[in-house]
Amino acid sequence: STYSKYVTKRVNFANASNFLRVRFAANIPADAAVEVYFKTAIVGSNSSFETVPYTLMSSDAPIVNSSNSSEQFYDIAYSQDNMEAFDAVQLKIVMKSKNSSEIPRIKDLRVIACA
Repeated sequence: STYSKYVTKRVNFANASNFLRVRFAANIPADAAVEVYFKTAIVGSNSSFETVPYTLMSSDAPIVNSSNSSEQFYDIAYSQDNMEAFDAVQLKIVMKSKNSSEIPRIKDLRVIACA
């Protein structure tokens, strides 16, 4: 449904979590956007992980778009708390742009899950 997306592998945890934070540095031009989705395996659920739909996350603060500097990266954080206990997570980062020569760039991805 989009030209560029990054999908992580499923990450299983030894202990259940109910909080998820995603952080990365991004260079996002004015005509571009980044969306972060997640899906989790709820503890005790009989649903297949592959059939669980992705959920869109909201950023913790307004996202700064890069104006003229193609080397300027800004830290972006997404948090989801008070979730049902989960023991596996998978992320999908969708990068969109109206101009194919000015695309979003991401580095230093960190995913934190806490109880």
